[in-house]
Amino acid sequence: MQWGSGAKRIRTSITNRKQPYKWNKAAAALGERHRVFSSSMSDIFDTDVPIEWLSDLLHTIDETPHLDWLLLTKRTNVIQKRLRELGELSRWPRPNIWLGVTTENQRRADERIPLLLEVPAVVHFLSAEPLLGPIRVPRISEIDWIIVGAESGSSARLMDTDWARSLRDQCLESDSAYFFKQYGGRNPKTAGRLLDGVEWNQFPVSKRGLIR
Repeated sequence: MQWGSGAKRIRTSITNRKQPYKWNKAAAALGERHRVFSSSMSDIFDTDVPIEWLSDLLHTIDETPHLDWLLLTKRTNVIQKRLRELGELSRWPRPNIWLGVTTENQRRADERIPLLLEVPAVVHFLSAEPLLGPIRVPRISEIDWIIVGAESGSSARLMDTDWARSLRDQCLESDSAYFFKQYGGRNPKTAGRLLDGVEWNQFPVSKRGLIR
């Protein structure tokens, strides 16, 4: 599979794009809210795809009010531009969109977090996965949730556990939720998910006061 600028973008099938309606119906029947991590193999704000793809996704989100959609991007520099193209920016925060950014090291955190926070959201979150260096999170009091994990695969870069501890401690100090996902490596599940003897599975309290 090719990645990056100029690589061919392939849209998922219409069958897959209809699945959220089934999930929404199931969540409604249970009287629950279910989370959907959207576009795990892509970036929803990718400027190399037609803007209509983003428009279609936002329409689906509108029609699935029992689902909370997690939208994760590296492209915080273009979020507002893309939303303005669709006349969407004035509608944010959307009640069922959690907006997040990948922050693998300090440089990316400093670049991306301020731009993320310029876009209103009921939940702002960070994905420090893979965590490739220590991070002191700027404006952490405005961050609702941090997901942390090491890189996995045959050529995985190592994560220092102290980097994960530091982010945990920053979350505890700021009342942000902390989720420790994995230690990484060739077989990431081998080491388990305990950080100092604790499995960290916290979810955020959104700005509309709902405990997740």
